[in-house]
Amino acid sequence: MNVFKRVSLLFLALSIILSVPVDKLNAQSSTLSQQEQAKILNELSILRGSGDSYHLDKKLTRAEAAAFIVRLLGKDDLVNSQKDKYSYTSYTDVSPDEWYAPYVGYCDTNSIINGFSDKTFRPADYISEKAFLKMLLTSLNYGYNVDFTWNNVNYYSLKAGIVQDEAYGKTTADNLNYSRGAVVEALYSTLRSINKTTNLRMIQSFIDNNTVSKEQAVSYELIEDTIATAVTSINGTTETMIEVEFNEPVIKLNPGDIKIYEKNSVSSIINPIEVTKGDKTNAYKIKLETPQKMDEDYTIELTYVIDTYGNKNEPIKYDFTGFRPEVLISDYFMISKIESVGTNLFYVYFTQPINDNVLVPSYYTLKKQDQTVVTGSATSLQLSKLPNVNNGISVYLKNYNLTAEDIYKLLVDGKTTSLYGVQLRDGVGDSIKLKAVATASQPFELSSIIPLSSNTIQLNFNKIVNATIAEQVFSYYLTTATGTPIQVTKATVDQTTGSRSVTLTIGSTMVQSQKYNLMINNINDASRQYSITEKSFDYTYSSVAASKVKITGAYSIDANTLVVNIDKPLDEVSAKLIGNYVIRNITDSSYLGQPATVFYDKNVNAYSIKLYLQQGISFTGSKRYEIALASALKDATGNVQGAEERYEFYHNNTAVEETYVKEAIIIGANTVKITFNKEIAFDIKNVLATNYSISYLEDGTSNKKTPIGVTYINPTTVILKFDSLDTKKLYSLTFNQLISYNNIITNNSIGKYSTPVVLGK
Repeated sequence: MNVFKRVSLLFLALSIILSVPVDKLNAQSSTLSQQEQAKILNELSILRGSGDSYHLDKKLTRAEAAAFIVRLLGKDDLVNSQKDKYSYTSYTDVSPDEWYAPYVGYCDTNSIINGFSDKTFRPADYISEKAFLKMLLTSLNYGYNVDFTWNNVNYYSLKAGIVQDEAYGKTTADNLNYSRGAVVEALYSTLRSINKTTNLRMIQSFIDNNTVSKEQAVSYELIEDTIATAVTSINGTTETMIEVEFNEPVIKLNPGDIKIYEKNSVSSIINPIEVTKGDKTNAYKIKLETPQKMDEDYTIELTYVIDTYGNKNEPIKYDFTGFRPEVLISDYFMISKIESVGTNLFYVYFTQPINDNVLVPSYYTLKKQDQTVVTGSATSLQLSKLPNVNNGISVYLKNYNLTAEDIYKLLVDGKTTSLYGVQLRDGVGDSIKLKAVATASQPFELSSIIPLSSNTIQLNFNKIVNATIAEQVFSYYLTTATGTPIQVTKATVDQTTGSRSVTLTIGSTMVQSQKYNLMINNINDASRQYSITEKSFDYTYSSVAASKVKITGAYSIDANTLVVNIDKPLDEVSAKLIGNYVIRNITDSSYLGQPATVFYDKNVNAYSIKLYLQQGISFTGSKRYEIALASALKDATGNVQGAEERYEFYHNNTAVEETYVKEAIIIGANTVKITFNKEIAFDIKNVLATNYSISYLEDGTSNKKTPIGVTYINPTTVILKFDSLDTKKLYSLTFNQLISYNNIITNNSIGKYSTPVVLGK
């Protein structure tokens, strides 16, 4: 390549470098004069002399430059204490007896400064600007010929904040008349610049060795950011992950600089194993070696935190609460979630279905900042089951109001027992934190009255109603505008609205545009603390056509069982009448007849009916059938269907599925929940303890256990109680026989069906 081409390419490369905008790491310029900066360097023992003797208009020798760099690095004491090590250099013109010899030796050893090819250092020569800037970049741990080269020294000096004039980003020229005044400005700016390796400002080393205080450094304008880095929040995202948010951007945290322990037990430590950038701007995610305990109080200590301004902060301590999912799902009996409703009302949900065993006030204690504020008793608490779910209660505080936004802790005694007969956390008890809402508890009110048909109206309330009272017809008194009474024949709480609606069915037909008056005699909410008593409401009837129940789908799950999906809930008594269903074979134009039994439970699925054929009658393969809902079928409000509803379906499965245990799970101490693949009959044989057994190996010998108690929960769930279970053993459950919902027997005498017993989650 000829000289002209090499020069052209070099010029092009430099042009590209110089045309790139400079993203400076230290963009703020100082307001101090050159003389004031020199005085600060003097106080830091970087620049020797005093008053007017700084000689700012003079040039700097190479020997003086080496001394300045050593002092800037805070290595002056080290160099002078090890003169014998650093005074002897390879340079022929640096005598070990000269004052500057150890400074030159240190800089040479650490590749901060270079000599000449003739093995001289030329200590008395004046140093050029680019040569000194190169030394300053190196002192900030920028690698020469790695991070920068001789050609872009000016550019990187501007980028690092050593110089402030934007013109440095556009020139590669050197300055051979470099004054001590310009040296002072560069040294001062370097103290304000950030070390590439440590991410700390250069001045931090002087603060660490007590040469200057942080407050002095701020007054010298060597530290721009005066805000102390602080943790603003810590949130658990999973059992083994927390997200820490700061009040300002920080440099990446290191696991070794983080300590996490239980607030009340410093020895109970959780080790961080990984730190990554968080989802929020100033946040980091910390992965933990072991899971947090739910709602446990923890303390985090951050021993080494650097903000993006290069400032090292004092160690930070912050307390946080162990991760708990918004809704805890578990096979074991625990608190699932808590919901603040008002200043004296909240709802508590559990992970297993409940019964009245949980409604014992003395089992509940409410604390605030470790101080008991409510001790459970009949005079302090009113507990009620929520009608819209099978696992929730309302807790009404009779004599205490929660303070908005404050954090409380509810403790529930281990004697609290679920519907499955399992004690809360196996007798240990459980607790959960509650953040009080700002909203005061609202009065119980009727929000609206909506006619659904000519003989049904829907009452919408602002709270969950007490279903026991709401479904009593004498709670309501309906009349025409002239005072003629109209009988209320049925009242049904609608669970699809969260039990906030009641549908009334009346014994006569309402007239278009006629006004009516509804008197609510007495009805209360789920907490039983708010009521509507002897209050009347007017409404006008507008014609609404009653819609009949429609079939949305139908399919056979075996040759003997048909599932029918519908668009609205049914009256449970009417739904279970076999005469309300007709099944026909369309392919053969034959009549299959009515089912032998019907399974319908609105608490399981209000929109699904399961029909079982009579023994000896079954669907046959690849044929088309029709299911018809009879005209006498009633919906949940009591409205009669009026006409048949028909739906066609195909059947392809010719087998009749036997009944067996689909799943067996340990859900508590010595307790196993078994779930069946299909509904079983409420028959004595299905609930005999001798019908079930678990087997296990011990010392190579097969052993068997029979439960000491069996509890029938519903047609698909049974609870088995054993005298003892070792969760370290592998158990297998079997049964003798099961009787299905339609009384078909499955015999298991030869052990065809065996189900592994697994630990709950």
